Amino acid sequence: MKMLCKVALFITLLTNIIFAQQTDLEKGIELYKQGNNSAAISLLEKLSKQKETKNEPKVWNYLGLAYIEKGDLKKARKALEKANSLNSQNSAFRTNLGYAYLLSNKIDNSQLQLNEAIRLEPQNFLAYYIRGTSFFWEKNYDRALGDAENAIIFQVNFSSAYILKADILTAKFGQRVANGSTARDEISFLRQAVEILETCMKTCQNTNLQIMQERLESIKV
Repeated sequence: MKMLCKVALFITLLTNIIFAQQTDLEKGIELYKQGNNSAAISLLEKLSKQKETKNEPKVWNYLGLAYIEKGDLKKARKALEKANSLNSQNSAFRTNLGYAYLLSNKIDNSQLQLNEAIRLEPQNFLAYYIRGTSFFWEKNYDRALGDAENAIIFQVNFSSAYILKADILTAKFGQRVANGSTARDEISFLRQAVEILETCMKTCQNTNLQIMQERLESIKV
């Protein structure tokens, strides 16, 4: 009987330890989602050094995301690289690392990660959006446009992808005019940009309404 009590006590203690660890991780994730990045970093850094949680990829993933929000891209990359080394088959982790590389202007590294993220999850709309942004920065407008369109296909309410598509179409208009075409010949690019923004303003669950209004006013002028 005493032995059974000891075993029950051990199981209870072990369960409490595991529960506490899960609670700390969940708390760290919640702090990040609430925008309390300093507190999230403090807790997640602690978990990253504990024996029980140092090999949990979620710890490193959310630590990296919190560092991105704080603007410390070097630490963000290091944390997200660690998350990917612990779980290389997670499309979201690859996407987040690709985002950190893009913000660091490491475009080739970013595209490698995002290519793999899309291979792992062909409907990863966020990976398409970030890769499309990287192509846009390179002025590779055709590939950028394809990725923006895929992001919209796989997440029809994703307003940032509509803005990206409109920006690409506007840039294509400018590129064609700079190369000798007349504005009248290439005006269809601007009309498409206006149409895509107006469509999103009517149908998207909008978090970028002001940005889209500003884009529309600029394009119409």
